[in-house]
Amino acid sequence: MMNTYKRATYHLYTFLISKLFGSLGATVYSFGMSMYVLSATSSALSFAINMVIALVPRVLLAPFIGALLDRFPKKPFVIGGELGEILTITALLAYTVTNGLSVTAVYIATFFITIFATCSSLGFTASIANLVDAERLQQALSFNQISTSIASIAGAIIGGMLFGYASMTTFLIVHILLNTVTMLLEMTMNFKLYSTQQEAPAAEKMWTTIKEGLQYVRKRHILARIFLVSILINFFATSLNVGTGFILLEKIALLPQHIGFVEATSAIGMLLTSMYLASRKPAKQPLRMSKWSLIALGAVMMLFAYPLITALAYNINVLFYSICMFLFGAFIIFTNVPIGVILQTEIEEQYRGRVFGLLETAAMSMMPLATILFGLLYDLVPASLLLVISGLCVIICTCLILTTSITTYKAVQPTPPPA
Repeated sequence: MMNTYKRATYHLYTFLISKLFGSLGATVYSFGMSMYVLSATSSALSFAINMVIALVPRVLLAPFIGALLDRFPKKPFVIGGELGEILTITALLAYTVTNGLSVTAVYIATFFITIFATCSSLGFTASIANLVDAERLQQALSFNQISTSIASIAGAIIGGMLFGYASMTTFLIVHILLNTVTMLLEMTMNFKLYSTQQEAPAAEKMWTTIKEGLQYVRKRHILARIFLVSILINFFATSLNVGTGFILLEKIALLPQHIGFVEATSAIGMLLTSMYLASRKPAKQPLRMSKWSLIALGAVMMLFAYPLITALAYNINVLFYSICMFLFGAFIIFTNVPIGVILQTEIEEQYRGRVFGLLETAAMSMMPLATILFGLLYDLVPASLLLVISGLCVIICTCLILTTSITTYKAVQPTPPPA
């Protein structure tokens, strides 16, 4: 039988492979269904509805799923979530073969997939500190980002090839196969390897459990600041997510293939930065790294306005925005991974499900509002002004919330149980 450290090493690389297959399957499926809805309806509204269906259940259910994760063993939620996704896609495949794919069927499948994906992703996030030793938490979180980055790049390429040359059933079969591999790999993992806590009593009321999670966050200054900065930064950063395609296509007039290249550089920046952090020891003051990365992120957002103010040659525009997107992706990782290490080490095991669930709801709940707001503002306000103001707001919020007394705090590293 493997000793604890070797088992943790096995988890580390199994985690990398399973997340890669899972993220790749989700990306290919999402690409295919999005293109199907657009081609079938020729309606941006129908496309937006599918996006909302993929978001709202996650926002609403995350705190409740998080509370359940703190009551019961996490592995059944992870495996059950993967199995639920597989069965949902299998049902959609059977419906498609029998009746043909329909937009309504895609909406229904998206709804259930979102619920099951929330169970598995939250369950896994709340279990990372139980799967690997504290010294390699940063490596594990970086591996997660590596998997996501590779999947976003490869998924778009594979999805584009399949959409042009294969039927929609192929997308479904690919997703089923990749998710099955993910589930089988996760079944081999010991989700209690570094566990030091027993599950909370199941007799507690759900609302009481969630309120305890909120009180836990409020009483811990570091966690409360991370929550606040996550909400505000997600809100203002949405201005770039909403405006990138609009600016590159309508304002700068780049060709579609060049827009695709520019947007891909963000994933490349995330990938290379994740690989760098995976090879490094955790920062002694991780919030300091996150703070300066967020300030740099705000500066990059402001730089996006430069070609809108000063006319540049076409090739220079492509190069300029490629560099900006690369830096944007890199600074996201330099922000998220250190914060992830703080969360994994600072949150007590019996509260991790609730805290991560509440954090996900808090951060993602602003996205629909921000998307609508910035979508309207881009039609009313010059894009350059909007980007500069949003970038400044990111910098100001970061400096006000992540003060020196917060960023110099050193997280306590938990002592793993003996092998």
